[in-house]
Amino acid sequence: MKLNIFLMVLATLSLTACNDDDNPTTPAPGTGGTTPVETQNAFVTVNNALTSLAGTFPTATCDATTGAPSTAPGSATFVTDKIFCSLSSGATSTGSIRSGYARTAGLFCAINKASPLTNTTTPTVHDNVSISESDPCFTTGPVDLNADGDTADTVPVSFRETTGGQGDFDTKVEMQTNAIAFNTSGTSDTTLYMKNAADLTTAKSVTATGVSEAVLKKSSGEVFYENRDYTNNNHTRMYGKGAVATNGTISNLTNLQVIEASGNTGSEANSVMFATDGTNVWQDQYVGTTRATGFDTCTTTTTGGTPNCTALVIPYDAGFHDFTANPATNYNNGTMMSTTAPITMSF
Repeated sequence: MKLNIFLMVLATLSLTACNDDDNPTTPAPGTGGTTPVETQNAFVTVNNALTSLAGTFPTATCDATTGAPSTAPGSATFVTDKIFCSLSSGATSTGSIRSGYARTAGLFCAINKASPLTNTTTPTVHDNVSISESDPCFTTGPVDLNADGDTADTVPVSFRETTGGQGDFDTKVEMQTNAIAFNTSGTSDTTLYMKNAADLTTAKSVTATGVSEAVLKKSSGEVFYENRDYTNNNHTRMYGKGAVATNGTISNLTNLQVIEASGNTGSEANSVMFATDGTNVWQDQYVGTTRATGFDTCTTTTTGGTPNCTALVIPYDAGFHDFTANPATNYNNGTMMSTTAPITMSF
């Protein structure tokens, strides 16, 4: 395992404000500029964190289009291979858990650069904001915003921002892509919920085909992440614990848990579970709803040591696959995801 590599990489990651080259700066309130909410950069930060998490796992061969590992479900390295590929594959890989989040991070960065969010409590509409599909904000490469088969266009995006009255969040941003004017009676294709407090940073993205959310608790050093991909029926949940500095940098990781499942209820493809406390490493996987031969394993990184994974085991629950009973619309609200650890395999 390469947990030490992950620590060195992630220790350099911070919630720094965006610069003029690829993200907007944010003047103080009352100066006529944008609202100085750190969570405006949270989507980008989380996407970077997911990339760095790949360093926790041995390198695997991943399909450039789907993001799937070359190894087959049930094989000895499928758990770590699948998680590595999901984390390291970019926004264009349909099977990547980062696909929706990377796109959202880039789109939010681009619209906030072109038409910065204002510091108002009254809902504010930004119409006909021109976004290039090759804007540097899309850090994993150009994206096809208007779904016309190429990534060389400049696309109009209109959005409405609302500050206050958003439940667990501070700000809500509703985006309509390929729209010259925001349709107040229409449906937004992407809705973002954000919050930044002294000890809590959280950002949620909701579309018709996916829900992604991340929570950073600074004082306790905890990071929670959830992704539900309704197009490919991929469901991922992650939890990490370490030391979080004021600027968001993380070091001394003491816990990492990952659950990833593919397939809807009745057509479950596979499920992988991974947990480590930095010394003990637990892995499990299911093909369909049957445990793969030789799994529910516990090992230690200490030479000659006796492994103990009692506190790391995540019980299997087929309900983690139930996309039908838990549509994306259930999450288009101001309710923050659960921040209870250890994580469980309920939907």
